[in-house]
Amino acid sequence: MSLVVIEDLSEGKENVPVPAEWHDSDCTRSNVSRSPPFPPFQYITRNLIPPQAAEPFYDGCTCQHSCLDMPSACACTTIHTSAYTQMGFLKLESPPIYECNSNCTCPPTCANRVVQHGLKAPLCVFKHNSKKGWGVRTLSVILVGAFVAEYAGEVIGTKEAERRWTEMTKTGSSNYILCLREYGPDGQVYRTNIDPSRFGNVGRFISHSCNPNLAMHIARIDSIVPSAALFALRDIQPGEELTFDYGGSASLNWAETGDGATGNAHGGRIECLCGSSNCRKYLPYDPAL
Repeated sequence: MSLVVIEDLSEGKENVPVPAEWHDSDCTRSNVSRSPPFPPFQYITRNLIPPQAAEPFYDGCTCQHSCLDMPSACACTTIHTSAYTQMGFLKLESPPIYECNSNCTCPPTCANRVVQHGLKAPLCVFKHNSKKGWGVRTLSVILVGAFVAEYAGEVIGTKEAERRWTEMTKTGSSNYILCLREYGPDGQVYRTNIDPSRFGNVGRFISHSCNPNLAMHIARIDSIVPSAALFALRDIQPGEELTFDYGGSASLNWAETGDGATGNAHGGRIECLCGSSNCRKYLPYDPAL
């Protein structure tokens, strides 16, 4: 059985290459042109948002320096307290993430611009030699609080999410749809459905764990439509698999299951194979779909 490697799934779209590797008995390691054994998708680095919602929504600041050097003088960090330290790490008790945006005059190096810059750490997509499917490991040290990746995909309405979920269930396809829920002061629930099955990034391959090393946070930059951003919960060493709790953070719910940590269905639930000591036995899912 030979190791097959694709050098960069993103085809140059990310700051760093995103290799993918798996073992295959039918080819050699040099055969990097072989199609990967997962459904094809178009690689994107940010969410695909409906045009009517994609326009810049937030006013910008007029800072000429990093906004966190003088946060009291910055329009952005005065209205929305920055969630980041001056080094660009997520604060331990972070407020909602509102980054500086395209209307701001601060430089790209501003410490309040993190998620928008995309991947920094080199990551590798790999296939488990088990029923768990695909996963992602880091190739370098990731420090606690560092941004790792966005869970990027196609932003779709609830009815379309329900239609796709039904279709995927009938065909037995993997379902990657993520539902972010935000709760307004009036008690109203605002849903954002992100589906990376057709358009997605490396985030679609990150597995679930009941004891994860990443946490998902809702972030806003230009559009009022939020992004799902993954940050390190602890220091992560080279070679470690990256995981997040599919039902744990950012008031999110998983429509059913992605490729990671999946097993057999039991009464409509999917067995969790994360192997952690506090495993909840089944993957979380969204009963509304």
